[in-house]
Amino acid sequence: MLIRKKLRVNINMTTFLYSLTPLVHTERQFAMT
Repeated sequence: MLIRKKLRVNINMTTFLYSLTPLVHTERQFAMT
């Protein structure tokens, strides 16, 4: 059960990071201009 919960947390973190990456890219583009 604990391992499964840890896996779920890892998946949530990865999805969270993936959702944040576009924001980082846009901010970099704004910094470049």
